[in-house]
Amino acid sequence: MISRRFGIRQSSGEGSKIRLIDDFSASGVNDTVQVESASKLHTLDVAAALCLELLRTSGQDVWLGKTFDLASAYRQLGVAPGSYWVSYIAVFDPNAQGPRVFAMRALPFGANRSVYGFLRVSHSLWWLGCKALNFAWSNFFDDFITFARKQESELVSVAALQFFKLLGWGVSLGDKDLPFAEKFKALGIEIDCTRWQDGVVAFSNTEKRTKELVSTIDAILSTAKLTKQEALVLRGRMQFAKAQLWGRAAKLCLTAITAHAFGLDGDVPSDRTLSFLRAFREHLLQSRPRLITAAWGAPLFLFTDASFSPEETEWPAGIGGVLVDSHGNQLSAFSYKLEMTDLLALGYPAKKTVIFEAELLALLVSFILFKRVLKGRPCVAYVDNNSTRDVSISGVARTSPGDCLISQLLEVEDSCSVIPWFARVPSQSNIADGPSRGSVDELKVKPLSPQLVSLVVAECLKGLLPKPVKRGES
Repeated sequence: MISRRFGIRQSSGEGSKIRLIDDFSASGVNDTVQVESASKLHTLDVAAALCLELLRTSGQDVWLGKTFDLASAYRQLGVAPGSYWVSYIAVFDPNAQGPRVFAMRALPFGANRSVYGFLRVSHSLWWLGCKALNFAWSNFFDDFITFARKQESELVSVAALQFFKLLGWGVSLGDKDLPFAEKFKALGIEIDCTRWQDGVVAFSNTEKRTKELVSTIDAILSTAKLTKQEALVLRGRMQFAKAQLWGRAAKLCLTAITAHAFGLDGDVPSDRTLSFLRAFREHLLQSRPRLITAAWGAPLFLFTDASFSPEETEWPAGIGGVLVDSHGNQLSAFSYKLEMTDLLALGYPAKKTVIFEAELLALLVSFILFKRVLKGRPCVAYVDNNSTRDVSISGVARTSPGDCLISQLLEVEDSCSVIPWFARVPSQSNIADGPSRGSVDELKVKPLSPQLVSLVVAECLKGLLPKPVKRGES
């Protein structure tokens, strides 16, 4: 069995290089591989979880980090003798102007079984380092992201290098063997530990990755042309970069590119797609990092609700919200009666009911009122309306004024550095049901002043009214 080898140029400019790919798919070898269990990779989320645990247990210490990289990782493992018969590759010989066939001694880069075998071995190295030497590290293919206290960093570096040497593994030296530092690069991102003692670690895209992606987007915007293949490649690059950008707006941009790749627009992206590309470009340039904070171990729960009964004169409509900690203690709450000017801004009476808009407004107002407490904390937001839950998850509302309200919600999430989980709560279990109807007797905390809530509501609804109307007028 003979497979072909070809080269792919990675990146461009001074840092470009040719990576050799062994195509074991065209020869059919990859189709014969079957495994009973899949390898679990230590993605950057595992490194983030490691930071979170260290912040909780040793946040008072100064921690540094670095990456150990195995040199030519696949080439350090040999082909099993029983597999020699499928390990031949053919390359083009420019002198003979024809193919030449070689027998491979090391694992081919491009064979499925190579990936599975290498991951098993590298995961074993990670396990041994944790078990035998108490290394605080994670493993992604041939990269080992490692953390150490400042006073121990040199010792950990020497121990790790000797660990690999004793087991017969070569580690990349030179530019890739940097000392432990408060800022270091791994897997195309930069990890910033300078605020460790403040309980914060930042994950951001490297400057090089940002510039390359911005340059690609600029080229698409200038030509207004994007083929399906280019869109799929761009989506993959955007997906990795998006993971280190705070907020959900970047995810919506990624969805637009995916829709273009499998849509009917052909090679000409729509105005909507181009606008999302511009938005993603701006997010890249702003480079707001993903923050890992010690506060993520203390989740909060937000309950919101709205009522709409225009036939009732005393309380025709209202919104309410209650913020609860993980122990069930109520931290803050509000109850507010919507005036007719508010209902006009939400679309009443042109719409017979504006309960969806009111529910979405209640959620938005809650995030604004409680954002100081929510900042940097995980939050589960329980809403009492399926449509509100759905648009809050998707970040897109196709009707007005829902589209404006959801845009403001995304902005608030971004400003207070929180990515909430949205869920539906039955009315009988919703502790915000009473406040939305003006009943605050069962609250275990004093509600916020109506004047404060009124100011926030007015700000949220600014620009939604068809014409200027003074608050309190019908």
